[in-house]
Amino acid sequence: MDHSPEIIERPDGKLVLHDDGDPAIQRVIGARHVTVGLDLAMAKDRTAYCVVELVRRPRWVHPHLQELEDAEMTVMAGDFVEAANYHELVPLIMNLFKRSQLARARLIMDISGPGRAVADAYANHPYYPQVRNLVRVNITGGEAEKRAGAQWNVSRNVLLEGCGNAIQNGELRFADFQMKDTLKAELESFTMTLSETGRKRIAGGSTKRGVSHADLALACALGVWGLSRPELTTTYGPRPLGGLY
Repeated sequence: MDHSPEIIERPDGKLVLHDDGDPAIQRVIGARHVTVGLDLAMAKDRTAYCVVELVRRPRWVHPHLQELEDAEMTVMAGDFVEAANYHELVPLIMNLFKRSQLARARLIMDISGPGRAVADAYANHPYYPQVRNLVRVNITGGEAEKRAGAQWNVSRNVLLEGCGNAIQNGELRFADFQMKDTLKAELESFTMTLSETGRKRIAGGSTKRGVSHADLALACALGVWGLSRPELTTTYGPRPLGGLY
């Protein structure tokens, strides 16, 4: 019997193949995970966000056996958030998650500097109980990556290197969106050097009016990092997702 290739997405983001309920079928369950990386603006930068999606779909091998396809990670969108102050910024961020395609997305927010106040305001927003999706990331120096209570301390090097590796390994793709070329230019500008003591230094970003910017790149790196953490996504499938875990 030939089965329909139709994939049904459940409300929790799990992906299953439509079938006739035959108990002899060996079924697998895929999933769709979405993160929104948010890099908060400092003095000369702009607040940027990137939407990153990780999908692993089920497929038929033969009439009684299903398997999972390889995972696909894609940057679906990226842009800047124009806001005069942080009081205006919070409702703009919240409005992103009122879109149906982002209803289950996790917000991976940079809480370095002024970001901590924005995160607190976001978590106290009247709509927040409907999403409860905030992951606080304090971007640090060095090479560390560690959870500390309600937040994560993750070095800038870890974020950028993880994103760069995903691109080089062909694990990260880019959909067509207006800021795609700007994002790719920022990501491609980064280079890594080693000091005499073996310490890594990752530098880069696009230059505008003499100021280096990497807002979209960091937003993308935050989104990719969020999808790489088993603690922040639902584990599914018989094996880890390539080099992401």
